[in-house]
Amino acid sequence: MKSTKKLPKIITVNMKKGGVGKTAVARLIADYLAKSAKTCLIDADESSNTTKRTNVDRSHNQQAELENIFQKKIVEPVTIQENLDLVLGTANLEQVNVDLASKFNNTIKFLAYLKKQPTFREYEYLVIDTRNDTNIITNNMLVAADLVLGVCDTCADSYDEWLNL
Repeated sequence: MKSTKKLPKIITVNMKKGGVGKTAVARLIADYLAKSAKTCLIDADESSNTTKRTNVDRSHNQQAELENIFQKKIVEPVTIQENLDLVLGTANLEQVNVDLASKFNNTIKFLAYLKKQPTFREYEYLVIDTRNDTNIITNNMLVAADLVLGVCDTCADSYDEWLNL
């Protein structure tokens, strides 16, 4: 069922270098936007650091896991504070990435879900925290983005990766 309500603005936080603060920046942006707009934070990293920094009980919130989207299931974000919901990252995303490798149009699965399902239509913003690579799931998040925010620290390696973003 296609919804007529427009898609939210999508901000994807990415850098192919670890330890530069992607998770912290994604969370801070989401917290700020949630002060005045319905926002959903998406943890697209199998390390699930964004998810771990919340008090979400994973055992009762499997419906909120990002992998559901790539397994043709409905995802139901969980509320973590007023105006801010979360889609959980899990270690299973690594296997999902492997499974996607053999699929046709594998980098547009997330965007296709956004266009087809009404799940995210209630939000004004989606803020996506990604893994420090360009695997298929990360590429899905980059393709869907209205804005890609490249976070880097002051070291030369970080700057070089930012130039390659």
